Formats: sequence, structure tokens, C-alpha cells
Amino acid sequence: MVGVIIGSKRIGINPDNVATPIAASFGDLITLAILACLSQGLYECIELYPYVSYLVCLFFLGLTPLWVVVSSRNPASRILLYTGWEPIITAMVISSIGGLILDTTVSDPNMVGMIVYTPVMNGIGGNLVAIQSSRIATDLHLHCSPRQVPEDRRSCYNPCRTFCGSGANHRSAQVLLLLVVPGHLIFLYTIHLMKGSTSPTPVFITFFLAAALLQ
Repeated sequence: MVGVIIGSKRIGINPDNVATPIAASFGDLITLAILACLSQGLYECIELYPYVSYLVCLFFLGLTPLWVVVSSRNPASRILLYTGWEPIITAMVISSIGGLILDTTVSDPNMVGMIVYTPVMNGIGGNLVAIQSSRIATDLHLHCSPRQVPEDRRSCYNPCRTFCGSGANHRSAQVLLLLVVPGHLIFLYTIHLMKGSTSPTPVFITFFLAAALLQ
């Protein structure tokens, strides 16, 4: 993450535009790699030592109080112990609901091909929102004092105000919105090239792009 930010500054790219998506992508990749390795190891040991999986769970549960103590000693991270749970739990609930929907889609033989497009829909939308959120956070950090938010930014913006304004954050939102359709079209074409059997129809592309814009 530090290397991405330093490299972005050296080549003249705003880190807000690249750091967050790359960090999220690497986080997912590293998490999947660790999960795959641990799962393979546990699968090989579970027949001979069925209690190993329980020991691993107890080990990580035992580390929880330690990390709580370490985090509480730092003023910057102490506040997260009280205020950081809501977004994490909300994200977990949303992800769980998405998993249930995906499981229903996979089990339906008429919608088997949909699983290929799910990462595209989630990935592009999530990365664009992450970029915009990072830019807004940086703008607040540069122009506002800690815990002091301007009056005109305390309320929730409606979409018309967000995409029709003239400020820096409004312009970035407009640019990111314009990237939705061409970005999805590129990935749809890439999926079509990689999987020749998955050929989206014009109706599917229309509804897919409409869902992406609505997202």
C-alpha cells in the first residue's frame, strides 16, 4: 500500500485514484490465497487429527483480546473500537445477502452463466465508489479541522446535487459515472473472448448496463 502511494506520487498520479482499488484487490487476492492454503492444510489433516480445525478457531479467538488491548493503547485506533463496528457488520450483512442471491443463481440451471458477470458488477461499482470516497475523505482532511464538517456537507447529498454540481468532488463523480458504461463493455467483451460459450444478448447487455448505472 505504501509502495503504491509513493509510486503514484512519483509518476504524478493522484493516489486516491489508484490506491484504494489496488489495496482492495490485493486484499481480496491475499485473503483468498491464505484461505486456500489453510483450507488445503486443514483438509489434509482433518482425517487424522479432526480437532485441528477447532484448535485453529480457538487460537484466533484467543488473539482477539490481545488485539483489543493493543488497539486501545493507540488514540488513533481506540475510537475504532467503539465506532468501527457498524460499517463492518453492515458490510458483512450485505455480503451475506449477496452470497445467498449468488447461491440461488448458481443453483438455477437457466442462470448458470450469470456467475461470470457477478465479479464485474461488484468490482467495478465497488472500485468507483471507493475512489470517490477516498477523494472526499482527502478533501475533508485537507480543508477541514478534525471533527469539524462544513455546514453544506453535513446532510446527505441527493444524486442530482452530486452529479450536477460544479465542485471538485462533483466533477470526479461525473467522470466516474461516465466510466461505468465503457468499463463494463470492455469487461463484457473480455469475458466473451475468454469464454466463447458465454455470449450476452443485446437485451442482457441493456439490462446489465442499466443495473450498473443504477448501482
